Amino acid sequence: MLKADNVKLSIGRKQILKGVDVQARAGKFTAIVGPNGCGKTTLLRAITGDLPYSGRIGLNGRDLSDVSLADQALMRGVLAQSTPLSFPFTVIEVVRMGLMAGTAAADAVLRQNLPLQTLRQVDLMGYENRFYQELSGGEQQRVQLARVLCQMWDATRDDQPCWLFLDEPVSSLDIAHQNEVMQIARDFAARGGGVIAVMHDLNLTAAFADHVVMMRDGQVVASGDVQQVYTSENLSSAYGCRIDLSVPVSATAPVIHPGVVVNA
Repeated sequence: MLKADNVKLSIGRKQILKGVDVQARAGKFTAIVGPNGCGKTTLLRAITGDLPYSGRIGLNGRDLSDVSLADQALMRGVLAQSTPLSFPFTVIEVVRMGLMAGTAAADAVLRQNLPLQTLRQVDLMGYENRFYQELSGGEQQRVQLARVLCQMWDATRDDQPCWLFLDEPVSSLDIAHQNEVMQIARDFAARGGGVIAVMHDLNLTAAFADHVVMMRDGQVVASGDVQQVYTSENLSSAYGCRIDLSVPVSATAPVIHPGVVVNA
């Protein structure tokens, strides 16, 4: 389990997180949603050790403040919103960076085969010798996901779950690759790992997430499964505009309609 208790974080004089409590379980896909500036990415960066905070964050029963970043790299892989590179690395060189820690680090056979395997999984076979800077934003995002998958190929390690922390993993992708990436995350969770993703697309979140954490103004305002969190009242309050819901006959997840009147 990941458990955050009373997490507070300020940048300069501005308090971004105001006592956040979050729980996420292995075997589940947890999505963090909310309007721009509500603290979603800041919370994820606190969880990944990129920003100092007060409070407590535990992962797999360990207080992360007592775990070195090197040891954390054995427990979780992190996909940032964007990862610009200043030097002309090839795609395969970027992906191989994920082999420096995690489940493949000590396995010579896995190290040899895994980079191409992860590129195939993100639909980038044939790109391995291209320069990273020559790719589109969406292609770069998928290269970075392949790197993270190299690090966290196995969903469990030594009878403990591994974790993927994904910050807007589909923000630059077309609809086909959005579905592909979300399915990769769902599969990782189905194999016993934990997934926490910052998301903006509420309909895509409804289709794939097991658990949703909704934030507003640095606080959690709703948490639970999609049906519990996705109410017109919650969504309209969080996003500051009228949001209605419908559930198509052939679907189980609600569909969100900002500012549209929907038959009750």
